[in-house]
Amino acid sequence: MAETAPAFEHVEHAITVPPLDSGREAKRHRVLIAGGGPVGLAMGLALARHGVPSLIVEADTTVCTGSRAICLSRRTLEILDRWGTLDAFVNKGLPWTGGRSFHRDALVLQFEMPHDTDQRLAPMTNLQQYYIEQYLLDAVGRYPELVEVRWGTRVTGVAQTDNGVEVALEAGGAPYKAEADYLIACDGARSQVRQSLGLRMEGTAYEARYVIVDIEIDAGLPTERLAWFDPPSTPGRTMLMHRQPDDLWRLDYQLLPGEDPDEMLLERNVVPVVEAHLRMMGIDRPWRLVWSSMYRAAAISLADYRAGRVLFAGDAAHLTPIFGVRGLNSGFEDAFNLAWKLAHVLDGRAAETLLDSYSLERQRAWQVNVASAMKSTEFMAPPSRGYVLMRDAVLSLARAHPALSTLINPRQSSAVSYDASPLSTITRDEVSFRAGPAPGQAVPECPLRLDSEATFLTQRLSDGFVVLAAFPSGEVPAGFVAACEEARRRTPLAVVLVEGGGRFDTLFDVRAGAVYLIRPDGHVAARWRAVDRSDLADAIARCLA
Repeated sequence: MAETAPAFEHVEHAITVPPLDSGREAKRHRVLIAGGGPVGLAMGLALARHGVPSLIVEADTTVCTGSRAICLSRRTLEILDRWGTLDAFVNKGLPWTGGRSFHRDALVLQFEMPHDTDQRLAPMTNLQQYYIEQYLLDAVGRYPELVEVRWGTRVTGVAQTDNGVEVALEAGGAPYKAEADYLIACDGARSQVRQSLGLRMEGTAYEARYVIVDIEIDAGLPTERLAWFDPPSTPGRTMLMHRQPDDLWRLDYQLLPGEDPDEMLLERNVVPVVEAHLRMMGIDRPWRLVWSSMYRAAAISLADYRAGRVLFAGDAAHLTPIFGVRGLNSGFEDAFNLAWKLAHVLDGRAAETLLDSYSLERQRAWQVNVASAMKSTEFMAPPSRGYVLMRDAVLSLARAHPALSTLINPRQSSAVSYDASPLSTITRDEVSFRAGPAPGQAVPECPLRLDSEATFLTQRLSDGFVVLAAFPSGEVPAGFVAACEEARRRTPLAVVLVEGGGRFDTLFDVRAGAVYLIRPDGHVAARWRAVDRSDLADAIARCLA
């Protein structure tokens, strides 16, 4: 079922068909993005930040209904900040730092995610997906000359040409074809682009199904992740509960063996489960069922996220179970990784082979994400009798043996390191660093003093390459200046000189000087104690394949 969510107004967008010549759009697009969900809109926004025009086609005529993906990680918020659209998300979203898990009616885990004075953003923020899509839509609307969103337009076929992609589209019953230099498939788990190319995702699909429900209720509870195993309200199930803006609460509960998924989605079967659970929690307040759907966990991926001039991102490329919230967050990181690379290829500053590194790095990220997500999934929804026995034993013993509670931890999403990336340079100075982010790792947040003002590191990064440097002597070496000048002949380069004596010194191991080259997506490309004239330029050249 789907009802209008409180406090949010869905706007229906008109279906448009461009001028055609013999069933073909006259304009050739630099990039065509299939799918106008959160990842597709994020991709269009990310490309616009690099000056790359794109067309986004979306089969629906409005943003999604229902909460769907609701947990935004700190890393995602940092990315949204780089795209200039953070404020809307933090102003509406509900931040949280931890949660509790129960076995029947006993508390077996209370966890806190890493959060200290080094951070400016919460580890997790809850926000319904329709808000996420709307805020991204508002953001791309600030680039009317670079991003066009075409509603009510679906992909019906894809064919690659010698120098681009031909995409068959249909809008309002009118079929036509469009051409683009590149096609990015962000059209979800049932990707029509993927099917048109005859590609299949491989991996593990789990039998367990979850009903996901939005209810409107003033529950009077804080924002945290709540989980129950075999709760007294609904014995045999697992139940998750999250607070959302607008007095909405999200409940995810597992179907029992033998329950029919279609039957269990009917309101007459959803309501008793929700009522019993609220009653168990001691909540006796009026509530309203707003939306419900069904979810089945899968850990599957394409073998390659690039097929010639077609690239895949988000659920079109890979699926991870919801436990640990690595789905949508991973999709944002896909966009962050791909946009700068495609921009450099399109403007001729990089070889087309740079796009291969997108697949390699994001495949690595999926492997890391899915390894943690599968552990959580096998605990939340055991795939066999043996797993059930192990899980129940851990839950029964966790109160008396707290060390076992680590097995219950949901392993929330965090930034993934691109280990062994071909874009990384291992310099002569690498072995001298005892701390700090190594090549391939994402730059950690850090409070800074710049020009005698307090700020945070991620706020000083830009859409291009950045050099972070700190010199204990306080004097900028002439070799560093020459190296920056040499690098700027290859690509635009921002330089951030950090004042000594602060947290940066410890986190980035500045004891004998430190120079970090940061990629446009916030990952370290290389680091030195001191740079020679060609060091930065050579590392950037490696980054650009």
